[in-house]
Amino acid sequence: MVDQREFRFEFPCPKCQSRLRLKDRSLIGTRWRCPDCESDLEIRDAGEGRVEATIAVDSAQRSTTSNLRSISPQTAAALVAVTLIAGIAVFVLWAPDTATEPTVAAPAEPASELPVVPQPPADPIVPAAVPVDPVESQLKALGGWLANHHDKTGAFPPGVMAGDLPVNERLGWLAQYREETEPTETVHA
Repeated sequence: MVDQREFRFEFPCPKCQSRLRLKDRSLIGTRWRCPDCESDLEIRDAGEGRVEATIAVDSAQRSTTSNLRSISPQTAAALVAVTLIAGIAVFVLWAPDTATEPTVAAPAEPASELPVVPQPPADPIVPAAVPVDPVESQLKALGGWLANHHDKTGAFPPGVMAGDLPVNERLGWLAQYREETEPTETVHA
């Protein structure tokens, strides 16, 4: 529905900038509430046939103060105590009535009067062979090779083997280890 009333004065709300309208000058000097932001407004004559709205003085002072009321320490302590008591009550009410104890099954047969000696097994128990991890065996072999190299030379192998080759083509000690431990394969072209 389109508002077809004729308004003479239009002005923005100073707080939310919504459009406010007056039909005549009879409301100048009165206080209104903005329909959008509900702030208290005072309607004033701006001169030259214009009307303006300003935020009412007591409303402005009220809006700068906090809307939260302060709680005294006694009230805060009482609230904490009530919350703790309510928590304990809920815990007690929701806890099971009886304590859950582990149930022990009664022996099915009556105990004999003479002690029973268990019979040793006929076959001796042989532990199953533990599978060997290939990585573990490779690391053991590498450790043995390093210890052997240390025993022969008195030092661990250098990071890069020196030689007449350029630096980027020199081989490290891992390449030497591989050459000594793995069989060489010849590729026929």
